[in-house]
Amino acid sequence: MSKTVLRFIPVIQLIGIGWMIRLYIGTTLFIALIPLAALIHLWRDKQPRTTKRVLEVFLLYFLVVGYGFGGLWGFVGHFFFGDMIAQDIGWATGSQFQIELAFYHLGFGVVGILAWWIRDNLWTALALGKAIFLYGAAYVHIRDIILFDNWSPSNAGFEVLYLGDLILPTVILALLAAYKWHSYTGPSEDAQPLPSPAHVQLQPS
Repeated sequence: MSKTVLRFIPVIQLIGIGWMIRLYIGTTLFIALIPLAALIHLWRDKQPRTTKRVLEVFLLYFLVVGYGFGGLWGFVGHFFFGDMIAQDIGWATGSQFQIELAFYHLGFGVVGILAWWIRDNLWTALALGKAIFLYGAAYVHIRDIILFDNWSPSNAGFEVLYLGDLILPTVILALLAAYKWHSYTGPSEDAQPLPSPAHVQLQPS
């Protein structure tokens, strides 16, 4: 087996473990474990625990776990159990849009996993792109409640409408904004401290 394939085996195993955890503990507890995982990372981290570093680690875990593993979870659900999900939302079954939506989740899920290694502008694009979709999904669910009195669990339930479509993207956008602000306004790691007045020697004119 080539070294390239062997290199991706731990990633594949991690994806499988993440999917199983999400299946057995549910969405709410799965998302609640994200900040816990970030705290454990920071506890074992050898880098200085600056505000920027804390924001970076929390943002990393929310993107990779929340959007990465969450996207892969969405792919499995819509691709293999599309009719069941449609019924739980209160929508018609048998639609091919479930398969299209599955591949959307797969695409963002893969990008979310890649966010572990590729950062900077990818983080911004991922956070913004996913937030637009989730806020749009929240709009559709709320509209369905108002117009059609659809109070089905996956249309009006806390995990889907509030936690998944509104709270999660808002938290990630707030973390991204704070991280970017500290990146642009914080002191540069290469910057040298200015000498104190007592050590400044006046040069003769």
